[in-house]
Amino acid sequence: MSWWAAGPMVYAAILICLIATGCKLAFYAGMPRHLRWDLYPIPHQGPIGSKYQKQDFHSRKPPIFPRYELMAMLREMVWIQKAFVHNRRLWTGSFPLHIGIYLCAAWVVLLIVGAWAISAGQPVSGWTALLQGLTQVTGAAGLSAGLSGSLYLLRLRLGDQGLRQMSDPVLYAQLGIMILLFGSGLTAWLTVDRSFILIREHIGSLLRLRPAVTHPLIAWEMLIFSLFLLVLPFSRMMHYAAKYFLYHRIMWDDEPIQPGSPLEQNVSSSLHGQVSWSAPHVKRWGNWLEQAAGAREEGDGK
Repeated sequence: MSWWAAGPMVYAAILICLIATGCKLAFYAGMPRHLRWDLYPIPHQGPIGSKYQKQDFHSRKPPIFPRYELMAMLREMVWIQKAFVHNRRLWTGSFPLHIGIYLCAAWVVLLIVGAWAISAGQPVSGWTALLQGLTQVTGAAGLSAGLSGSLYLLRLRLGDQGLRQMSDPVLYAQLGIMILLFGSGLTAWLTVDRSFILIREHIGSLLRLRPAVTHPLIAWEMLIFSLFLLVLPFSRMMHYAAKYFLYHRIMWDDEPIQPGSPLEQNVSSSLHGQVSWSAPHVKRWGNWLEQAAGAREEGDGK
């Protein structure tokens, strides 16, 4: 059983995660165009803030400043800026959780590089010693930060009445998986694998397509990792990919609609989409263009 959990199940989980994530991204990309926020300043406009304030945007293309956009993305991805500004208590747990995830991702990369170096017969030298040191520091820090952040968020949601009312079993299950994921790695590190040699050897066996169980705790760690990968594309944790569309297609999308452009055709196609639902402000008939015209006529009549 340990061999199946630490070998074939890992391969299957990685494959399913990649396929499901690709399908989800394709689904997001194919959804109808969202209403743009058009809030300025926009990061990729840099110091000028908004091209609409500076020049005739129909005549020439405005300058783009990727550095400012990258800085804005990093502030949100690494520092979790919106939570820091608007909900400091939530940020106290979210920040170490996300830092733990990033460090553990780097740790896995270092383990793969280390396993490759050993398989290639690289001699012990300065760079391999540095690699080993980075692996130990990154792994220990990532697992500790991720576990502390997950436990804090679970305690916060259980103890805060407002957050408890907003939390459902699915959210608690996701936090539980994160606690198991970081906790299993930390347990193996503290008890049997202080230098991460066993987990590196196991990853090396996976890369050679000859998985071998180096220790029951390592097999347990890989089982939890596989479950995490299987759940990831179907959970709210997919926001790591969905945020691209939020920022680049909604918040920061300021492409002007030029006559005959693909954007104009896309918007026109969306406006002619049929309405299949109803609400007090929306009637179940016609397309969105007719809905807007009907609402305008009702407003003029008042």
